[in-house]
Amino acid sequence: MKSVAKQNKPSVATTNAPAVSAAPGGRGNAWAQERLTADRASEEEDHGHDHEHDHEEDQSRERPARGGGRGPSEATLDAERPVGAAIPTDLRARLMAELTSAAESNSVLEAIREKQGNLDFPIVWSRRGGYQLRDKINLDRREPESAWLSTLAHEIVHLKAHFYGEQGNTATQGREAYIQTQMDEEIEGSASSYVTLLQLGITQNSAGGFNEFVDWLAVEHPELARSALDPDEELANQAEIKEVARPWLEDHYRNEWRGSQSGLNYYDKWGDHWDAEHAATP
Repeated sequence: MKSVAKQNKPSVATTNAPAVSAAPGGRGNAWAQERLTADRASEEEDHGHDHEHDHEEDQSRERPARGGGRGPSEATLDAERPVGAAIPTDLRARLMAELTSAAESNSVLEAIREKQGNLDFPIVWSRRGGYQLRDKINLDRREPESAWLSTLAHEIVHLKAHFYGEQGNTATQGREAYIQTQMDEEIEGSASSYVTLLQLGITQNSAGGFNEFVDWLAVEHPELARSALDPDEELANQAEIKEVARPWLEDHYRNEWRGSQSGLNYYDKWGDHWDAEHAATP
């Protein structure tokens, strides 16, 4: 693993993360209505009630500030990155090449390949937010390439869970089991994306909490932040960093981070969702 003291790879633009007390999700702030309108009719086909289409707000990263409206206009985005359209072939190839070059994300992709036989899952533009929906990953068309990379690193974990039937389901799980499944997957997605970014030599990124985690890691676990030329040592560091990242992330999800839309603690949010699903069941 490259040292956390190193600068970002110049081929990938980076942005500083905002305060981590806000919603840290890779899933977009306002994508739920757009998604539910398009997909409500087919929800029951996906194992009943609730897998990935329950993730209604950001859960792995808080989007960077846009800065005075200097980004592309909606008209430009509609022309260049129409909602629902596949991302350009060259961009997809570039992002996938980055992910396959990191041992962590490559292991997730290989698990998907083993299950599906290929890595041809769709990657399309969303109006807002990066998220996984069934066999598709949506990227926020307003964001920079560095954000798409970290979103993909997170969302392929959700995609893998979808393909392996491991996502939470209010119809088949009790309340506590459902909450734990949802949060375990979310924490794993964030931990995996953190390790992926570090393996790519990236030490600043808009992925929620990442910059704070890198600073914490350098202070609390400097031995894990060193460069490792031995591939075996690098893989060992990968596993160890994930181990220390999980409780760090759980603490932040439980005690600091809140949903950008609901303002709720994430554990409370998923509990409320389970309650709502069961209250609506005759």
